[in-house]
Amino acid sequence: MTMEQFLALVVVGLGIGIFGTLIGAGGGFILMPLLLIVYPQENPELLTSISLAVVFFNALSGTVAYARMKRIDYRSGILFSLATVPGAILGALSTSYIPRRTFNVIFGLALISASLFLFLNPRRRGEAEWRGVRQCGGRPWGSGAGTGCGRGSPGDSSTPAIPCWRT
Repeated sequence: MTMEQFLALVVVGLGIGIFGTLIGAGGGFILMPLLLIVYPQENPELLTSISLAVVFFNALSGTVAYARMKRIDYRSGILFSLATVPGAILGALSTSYIPRRTFNVIFGLALISASLFLFLNPRRRGEAEWRGVRQCGGRPWGSGAGTGCGRGSPGDSSTPAIPCWRT
């Protein structure tokens, strides 16, 4: 890897980290497709491991920032973590059994499904509740969504202590 490539990855990583923290999604839904395109020769388990590590540190920094602002619902954060950590572990372990081509198809379908869900179910600005589900981290489906792609998947509940907006 050249110094230019390294610096480019650092800049892209910072951008993904900033954007992921701002929207409360961790950035795995941006990072994984990028890694799949940039490193077509690598196996899915290595790429999901990289994504999982990056999302972890992104979530940690976001959690610290939200904790300082006292905007964390710790009870919900613990409940989501209890549901997503086993999914993340199972997802990370299962990628070693999935061929790269199959992984690409599954991941692409997961991204399309999440996009359709968000497009077909828009929320009004400032709405604190959506169909009776309290909005934590901007999405109601966080638990277990990481099972498919080692927590680098759409809807990964990346923030261990989930911020909740009160309107």
